[in-house]
Amino acid sequence: MRLHRLSFSGIGPFAGEHHIDFAAWAASGLFLLEGPTGAGKSTIIDAIVFALYGGVADASLGVVGGNRMRSDHAGPDAESWVELVFEADGVFKVRRTPKYERPKQRGSGTITQQSSVKLWRKTSPDAQRWELISAKVEEAAVEVVRVIGLSRDQFTQTVVLPQGQFASFLKADTERRRPILQKVFGTWLYEELTKELDSRRKAALEDTRAYGQELVSSAHALAAVAGLADSERVTDLASAVATGQPPAELAELTAQLCDTTGSQAEALGKAAAESGQRARSVQSQVRELARASELAESKRRLTSRLHLWQAAEPARERRREELAAAKRAARAVPALDEADRAAAMLDQAVRAALQVGVDADSPADQEAFRQALVQAEATLALARQRGQGVAEFEAARQADELAAHAVGEVEQALDEARELSAAAAAALAEFEARAPGCELALAQAEETVRLVAAYAQAVAEQQRCEQELTAALAGLAVATSVEHELRERRISQMGAELAADLAAGQPCPVCGSTEHPALARASADQVSPKQLANAEAATRRATALVDTTRAEREEASKAVAELAGKGGSASPAAAQQVLEQARSALAALGSGSKLGAAASQANAEAERWRTALSTLVPKADAAHDQRVGLEARAGGLSVAQAEDAVREAERVAAVAARRLAAVEAMTAAEKTLATGRASALAALRQPGFSTAEDAREASVPDAEMGVIEQELVAAAAELQAVESQLAQPEVAAASDDPVDAQARLAEAEAAAERAESEFSAAQQAATVARMRAEDCRDKSTAVLEACVRLDEVRRKCQPLIYVAELAANGKSNLRDVDLPTFVLIRRFEEVIAAANDRLGPMSSGRFALERSEGKEGTRHRRGLSLRVMDSVTGEARDPRTLSGGESFYVSLALALGLADIVTAEAGGVDLGTLFIDEGFGALDDEVRDRVLQVLSGLRKGGRVVGIVSHVDSLKQSIAERVSVSRLPDGSSTLQVRA
Repeated sequence: MRLHRLSFSGIGPFAGEHHIDFAAWAASGLFLLEGPTGAGKSTIIDAIVFALYGGVADASLGVVGGNRMRSDHAGPDAESWVELVFEADGVFKVRRTPKYERPKQRGSGTITQQSSVKLWRKTSPDAQRWELISAKVEEAAVEVVRVIGLSRDQFTQTVVLPQGQFASFLKADTERRRPILQKVFGTWLYEELTKELDSRRKAALEDTRAYGQELVSSAHALAAVAGLADSERVTDLASAVATGQPPAELAELTAQLCDTTGSQAEALGKAAAESGQRARSVQSQVRELARASELAESKRRLTSRLHLWQAAEPARERRREELAAAKRAARAVPALDEADRAAAMLDQAVRAALQVGVDADSPADQEAFRQALVQAEATLALARQRGQGVAEFEAARQADELAAHAVGEVEQALDEARELSAAAAAALAEFEARAPGCELALAQAEETVRLVAAYAQAVAEQQRCEQELTAALAGLAVATSVEHELRERRISQMGAELAADLAAGQPCPVCGSTEHPALARASADQVSPKQLANAEAATRRATALVDTTRAEREEASKAVAELAGKGGSASPAAAQQVLEQARSALAALGSGSKLGAAASQANAEAERWRTALSTLVPKADAAHDQRVGLEARAGGLSVAQAEDAVREAERVAAVAARRLAAVEAMTAAEKTLATGRASALAALRQPGFSTAEDAREASVPDAEMGVIEQELVAAAAELQAVESQLAQPEVAAASDDPVDAQARLAEAEAAAERAESEFSAAQQAATVARMRAEDCRDKSTAVLEACVRLDEVRRKCQPLIYVAELAANGKSNLRDVDLPTFVLIRRFEEVIAAANDRLGPMSSGRFALERSEGKEGTRHRRGLSLRVMDSVTGEARDPRTLSGGESFYVSLALALGLADIVTAEAGGVDLGTLFIDEGFGALDDEVRDRVLQVLSGLRKGGRVVGIVSHVDSLKQSIAERVSVSRLPDGSSTLQVRA
């Protein structure tokens, strides 16, 4: 990283605009920043740090210090700004303004001017045009760290060495020096690693305890299942195994318990089998006696049924006789019933004749009644014909009146259609005159609404691009941080990588030694070149994504500006209101096509009514002529009179028809009655009946006869079934005393119940014993498996516990140093070695720094104590005993050594510019010359070193300088001499 040019205005004590060209000192490599105390020398360094990081060199002030960069001597309208051009993997320019209060442009009072930043990059090394990378504070901060490769803390420890800070670091005790080194080297990872190892150690111990508890629980379960005298010893042995005792005795005892419970189960199983055989034998006897008792009872029931059947036989004989008489009566009774029905029909016909006026006692003359009916029907036909003429005349009259009314209505509709046609033509003419202007206004309003919607969409796209750019920058920051962390780890692990290629007797590529007593070991998280390459690729991808997203944001911004120029930034509500007004104006005119269609429809309607009128007039004339022609046929009768005449004729004809029917019905009934009486006399002549009453008394309904027949058939079938069952050999040979058979069966069942009870008890005991033996085997297996799991957990967790105790300075750690301190010791040793390379020439070989293993207090951790070896006295000195000048160049050497190591840790960043702030006033001329000689050695490779001091003697040694001086008004100015 190399500074090219610094420009600023309104910063610190500098009210005006100033420029410093660092490239002018590239040849000499050394320049002086001098001036009286408080004139503003440190402000120039603060301006450099502020331009890059937004803060000042003193890290304790942070961003607050950056906000105080505004000059008190600057005018109220003057802008405060810093601009820095630097080179780091390309040429960049950054311009930053601090936050300050300025007067309001309108009214009184002040307003806060927020801080701002812009970061540019040259499009090519030889190009004059700058490309804007970022104009956001957060985004620019990420870009600067990515480009330079140093955070602000690393920058102020490597590029700007602040005044007096490393003298305090030199003289600090272990506990004050420790956090500084932790922050510089980022060893928080090892702190977290130690905490994680301790957490896993506790978890491992908890797992071991849990598996031990599982073993003891399994042993308790085994003891409860076995239930033997020595079962409780299982729990004691399991507890001993859980605390570390070998499990051999526990395994032997569990095997004994399984053998004992298995033998008991086998013996009880044999006893249960014998008891079951006895129970089955007794059950066989019970089944034989049960069958004999069942046959004896069946024989008794069949004999009883036979006796009952024989006792009911006389009653069945009487039912047979009743059935025979009923069958004979069934043939005579229907004829008697038919004669009775014929008599009833004749009586009904006589009553009907009397009702219509026919004398039933005199002979009926059917022909006379038939002639009366013919005459009545002729009168009815004549009345109906006259009524039809009256009805036709009335219909013609109504048709004539309706036709005349229809002609009047059509003439009125024709007049209305003519008026509507004229109005439609006028509306169409008005539309054609006003429509073009309204349509143009509507098109313009729609275009404005479209532009407003497109503008809103473009603004949303711009916001989306901003969000994606922010996310891409965050991703870039993460990728850069991961790459930086992996590179630091790879550098710290390089010793193990080099050691992997060494063999006995082979010279070391670093020190050249052929002996390798303590080779570095590869750690579990060894960073491979592939991992580092992947991280670099991820950073490149993140950078490409940032570039792509930034380009998309620029395109979206252009679209927003273009649409705003066309009026798209107008209010959406106002644009929509104008559109609605244009639509309403056009809608008020109506549709041209609809108005034209309405005019055509009105003309067609008028023509339709004209056609209808020409059709209706002839029809109305015809209806009138028909009315006149039918008026004579009506004979002057009204429709009501004609209908009364028809109804009277119909009544006379109906009376004649009913009289003729009554005469015919009486004649037919008399004939039927004579036939029925002859049939009934013939039926009574059959055997067994002397009168009709005898036949009706013997008669039985068909359903009852069927029941009697079924009873007789069922009785015969029952007799056959009983006799057949009694004839079976088993029933015939059965005992005639079922009570004795039942008593023998009861005795056998009691014996069977006792045998079954004994078998059930034996079987239950055998089952319990077998289940206990199986449970004992299962629980024994669980105990042995728990032993195996406990042993596996112990073997698995032991290395973790050992490493965790080692990292946390536990009982396994013999060096009494935890892992984070060990890492800091190794880094601290590298810093001391680099510092001694500078301290030797500065002190003419007198002083050398060395790390001490001792503690600086009872509560301090060992390993970070620092001593100064004095070759003159041969003693190690406390740094606090050094003089002011000695403290300066010793701390300067320590600072330069730390800068070298931090630079290497940051990935080999090329530091082209270096500032050393004050401290030379405490040196004598000889020591100052040696220090300057060492600093001159830093110029190798093109590095430019700037010394900040007010010591006059340095002006004679360093010709190139920036001279800062005060002005009468209290402000400062500067002059560059190159």
